[in-house]
Amino acid sequence: MLAKDRANLQEAQLQGANLFGADLEDAFLYEATLSDEMYGAAYLADVRWDHVNLALVDWEPVKRLGDEQRARRRKSVNDYLAAVRANRQLAVTLENQGMNEVADRFAYRAQILQRKVLWKQRNFWKWFGSAILALLAGYGYRMWHILVAYLFIVLLCAGAYFVLGIYYEPHLSFLDAVLISVTAFHGRVFSEPFLHSGEPQLWVTAFEAVMGLVVEGVFIAMLAQKFFGK
Repeated sequence: MLAKDRANLQEAQLQGANLFGADLEDAFLYEATLSDEMYGAAYLADVRWDHVNLALVDWEPVKRLGDEQRARRRKSVNDYLAAVRANRQLAVTLENQGMNEVADRFAYRAQILQRKVLWKQRNFWKWFGSAILALLAGYGYRMWHILVAYLFIVLLCAGAYFVLGIYYEPHLSFLDAVLISVTAFHGRVFSEPFLHSGEPQLWVTAFEAVMGLVVEGVFIAMLAQKFFGK
C-alpha cells in the first residue's frame, strides 16, 4: 500500500485492516478509526510512518493492535514476534512525536508479548527475569507495582517477626515488628534486636535485606527509564 501522494485517510475506517508493511508516508489520518469491538484493531507491523501526524488519530480505543490479537489466536512464535515489532515501532514513532503516554502503552504491550516469545522459545531463565520485572515494576510503566511490592514484603516480614516473637525473644508488638521490618528492608538491621545467633528472626531479616536491595535496584532503574530515557 503506497501513500506517497499524501493519501487522504480522513475518517477512514481501518479497524481490522491489514496494513503490514504499508508505506503511509505523508498520509492524512485525521479522525481515522483503527479499532473497534466488532472488527478488532488494524495490523501495523513494519508500517512506515514518515511524516504522518499520529496526534490526529484517536488512540484511546486502541487497547491492543491487530497484530497482537492475531498472535493470541494463532499462538505461533512468528506472529508474536510480529506483534512485538508492531508495538515497539509504533511506540517509538509516538514518542518521537511527543505522545509519551500513548507510546508507553504500546511499549508495555511489547514487553508483555516479548515474554510470551521467550516462553515459546523455551528461554525460561530470561522468561523468569522478565516475569519478575513485570511483577515488581510493570517493566517500568506501572510505578504502583513497586509500591505494592514494598508494602507486601514489609507487612509479610512484620507478620513473621510478630508471630515468631510469641515463641522467641524479643517479644514485639505488631507496631514494633513493622518498625523492625521497615529498617530491615533498607538494610539497617542485621543482628539487632536479635542478639543470639540461630534465632529464626535472623533468617527473616536476611531475606528482607536481600529483597530490599532487589526492590530498591529495580526502583532506581525505573526512575532512570522514566526521567532519563535509559
